[in-house]
Amino acid sequence: MGKAKKAREAEAKRKAKQKKITLAAICVSVTVVAAVLIIFSTQFSGIKANAENILDLTNLSVTMLSAEVTKIETIPEKYRDKTIKMSGPYYAVFNEKSGSYRHYVAVKEPDPCCPIQGLEFIFPGGADYPADGTIIEVTGVFKVDYPHYYLETAGTFNIIG
Repeated sequence: MGKAKKAREAEAKRKAKQKKITLAAICVSVTVVAAVLIIFSTQFSGIKANAENILDLTNLSVTMLSAEVTKIETIPEKYRDKTIKMSGPYYAVFNEKSGSYRHYVAVKEPDPCCPIQGLEFIFPGGADYPADGTIIEVTGVFKVDYPHYYLETAGTFNIIG
């Protein structure tokens, strides 16, 4: 009886060890696949700078624009000092901490449940901003000043609609 019990315990330990090895292999595989996907998406993005060396996001669908803005927000260093052109609805958001407004060109009209998804833009010296929801086009140099990143524009924005 003692040998049978020891054999069962040994078999249970062997199976537990095999499960750990299998789980570790799965974790490594998932990590490798995720790394390859991240490298692929950041190295071979379909969004390329145009002839003027401007990353033009104005012709993207809402889905593609949302994905590109998410990528910019996730890896801002990749976009540092690049000129980006984007259009969408304008929104100002009051920042209670600084006591000032932040100005955004949004991907789409914001949902009541969610924060605005878009890029903040700044005009050195300020500007007269349009009403919330006005469709605008902004071109600026992407600046990264952690934890803050934004488009610094040299001139004005174009009101599209």
